[in-house]
Amino acid sequence: MASPQHSPAPFFTTPCREMGLDALERVITQIVAEVQTLVSAVPPPRAQAGSNYAKLLYSLHGAFEQGRAIVAGLVNSTSLPIHRVPPELLTRIFALSPRVIMHGSDRDRNGGEAQLAYWPFKAEVDVSDLYRLTKVCRYWRDLAIATPTLWTTVGTGSRAHRKSDFVRHSIFLPDNPSLGLVVHLDRHKLSTRIKSMLTNAPNIQELHIWDTASIPGLSSSWRFDPSALEHCTLWTNDTSSAHQRSGTNSNLPFSFNNGGATKLRSLCLSESFFHILPPNGFPALSVLILSTSPAKSRTKMTDLFRFLAGCPQLEEAYIYNIQRDASPTSTLNSLPIIALPRLRYLSYTHSRDRKSGWKERADPIECLLSHTSIPSTCHMYFVVDDTKHRATNVSIIDSVCRHVGGKDSTTTHLFLWLSTNTSDNRSSMQLVFPEGSLRIQFKTNNDCLEVLHSFPRIFSGTEDIRIGYDSTSGYAHHDPRHSLASSLPEIFPNARAITLIPKVIPKDRSRYVVRALPLYLADPPKPTSSSAPTGGEAAASAAVPHPRLDTLWILVQSKKEIGTLKKILAARDALGFPVRCVVVHHRFAAGSTARAHLRALPVEQVILTHPKASESKKEREGDWALRFPERFSLPPAVRRDWPTMWYGNHWDSQDDDSESGDESDSSVASSGRSSSVFSSGSLSSSE
Repeated sequence: MASPQHSPAPFFTTPCREMGLDALERVITQIVAEVQTLVSAVPPPRAQAGSNYAKLLYSLHGAFEQGRAIVAGLVNSTSLPIHRVPPELLTRIFALSPRVIMHGSDRDRNGGEAQLAYWPFKAEVDVSDLYRLTKVCRYWRDLAIATPTLWTTVGTGSRAHRKSDFVRHSIFLPDNPSLGLVVHLDRHKLSTRIKSMLTNAPNIQELHIWDTASIPGLSSSWRFDPSALEHCTLWTNDTSSAHQRSGTNSNLPFSFNNGGATKLRSLCLSESFFHILPPNGFPALSVLILSTSPAKSRTKMTDLFRFLAGCPQLEEAYIYNIQRDASPTSTLNSLPIIALPRLRYLSYTHSRDRKSGWKERADPIECLLSHTSIPSTCHMYFVVDDTKHRATNVSIIDSVCRHVGGKDSTTTHLFLWLSTNTSDNRSSMQLVFPEGSLRIQFKTNNDCLEVLHSFPRIFSGTEDIRIGYDSTSGYAHHDPRHSLASSLPEIFPNARAITLIPKVIPKDRSRYVVRALPLYLADPPKPTSSSAPTGGEAAASAAVPHPRLDTLWILVQSKKEIGTLKKILAARDALGFPVRCVVVHHRFAAGSTARAHLRALPVEQVILTHPKASESKKEREGDWALRFPERFSLPPAVRRDWPTMWYGNHWDSQDDDSESGDESDSSVASSGRSSSVFSSGSLSSSE
């Protein structure tokens, strides 16, 4: 292996050929002499590069470098004789070096690829990158070929353009039958060499077939035993010709019948493959992803129930667009209740009023929940895409409360994201119960308001509220969001921690109005005089929004907002309902008067946080949903992304006209006894 090229030293000195103790002694003698010379010499006011004083400094620097090199050589030769990277470390680097090919992905708004959240498998490794490692040197080649786990991936993805690549890769396939292969097939004709390689290879552990209709001759000369298969994807694009070609989708190189899927743990498939699966044939299945086309769905709820009955170990189920069939009610009622005791995540999306040729007789989510037994710890995500904008979430929550244990109690946390644009289903709500959670989306904000008013027993005891809203929310009093925000104090009377997170629009900050803060907290009434009757205190308690409020987390962007915040805090304190802690996310420069005004807010503890420059990036809605619980101290069980639609969001973004510098700051100003350093877990209200 060629020796690595080192950057030249900043100063060039006579190289020290000897690396022993004698050489080290001579270097030390040189250093002592030059230091004594420097001590006795008078340094000039401004030494030139060619002066004797400067040359002496350069020489001393070189002597120190030589001494360090000698000492390092002595240490390496005696205690740590490392002359090359250990094979264990190098093989680990090999495994992390190749690029990945992302299947099940879609283009985001920025032109990049984003892995869909509901695909549970690892991305495909581009084996062509591993092949390049074998050309570096003989040591790397021998080590790479002798590591069979590097060569367990076979694929026909778009990254591998040459057929000869697969011929060369087949040389390094492991012969050890205990190592299962990971096979990805996508829109490429299977050559004779590939078919022979897969037929004679050891057990296939993962098989992912993408767009089966575009792979000619998929099963004509390749058959294998799927008994060792643990993860499988069978997919076809809705826009391909697969829906017009009869029998193409079922023409697979294997069959799950006769115990062929006893080890299968993950299954991701489109609807056309669902009807060829055997019933009661998946005893080990833990993850199921089933997607259908809303307008072409042929799968009935009865078909789904029969399949779920054969999956007692199921832990995650993501089901898309299976319609409520027109079977008689007696047929559905005759089906036994399906027990899913291990289910942790359940996602079901349903498109209503599509051109399907029949009308549904009942709510599909009600049908699903009434025929399954779901544990109280399950996290659920239900969405009904209703083209007529009918309020559907009330019936969803009602079904959940009646059929899922523990969901008729009050929530502990509530997330509410309000969007100005209601045409893209961006408004959503997540209800976190003592066990499990439920996430729903809104087509209209009136639907959100109806949900909050329909279940007072669920929301009256909620103590932690997280509200994300567009910067234009509440801009007009006739906007439905205004009535929604005005109702929050009545709906959540026991809130102790409130987080208000606007989505800032940097190019149009004027629309981020100061009105947003009093809109969600309301202006408390003026304090009564000391001679007022005692009944006035009860009246003030009823008039003050969120009287138990302990912690407030907001974003402040202008000095005018600081004045509004100070006014509200002072009014609450005068009425005997003070806020103990205020967390302010800001962008003010260090040493500015705005920071001083924030630290002087009339509360016991003020925590100032500043966004880091490295966090200035565009994030999709899925990223926001994933990181939202981690930012705001939710239970660990909820720290899970949900298979929802992607959106391009700016979160904690910075722009050129910001008042802040490029620093990152987190500081605490306390007027009381608290002086703790800010952390994401510090927002939990203390009793």
